[in-house]
Amino acid sequence: MAAPDRGLDVALARTAVTFAPLSAAEMDWYLDTGEWRGAAGGYRIQGRAALLATHLHGSYSNVVGLPLETIYRMLARNGYPFTARTKRGI
Repeated sequence: MAAPDRGLDVALARTAVTFAPLSAAEMDWYLDTGEWRGAAGGYRIQGRAALLATHLHGSYSNVVGLPLETIYRMLARNGYPFTARTKRGI
């Protein structure tokens, strides 16, 4: 049986990341790592940029790429059976 159509579900996850004031040498170092290439926002908080960040307010997983807490809440309110057991008992 198909799940009932609940319509569109929208959520917003906002996270603020603060970096220390960086010297020209620190900026050059990070740019030279190449880690920033292809990274949304121009840095990877799970990599070397973690050395430069001083504060994170909000969801860490949102900065990494997918706000897991938000996705969980959306799935739960739309009836995803997190507590249902599978045939294997997992």
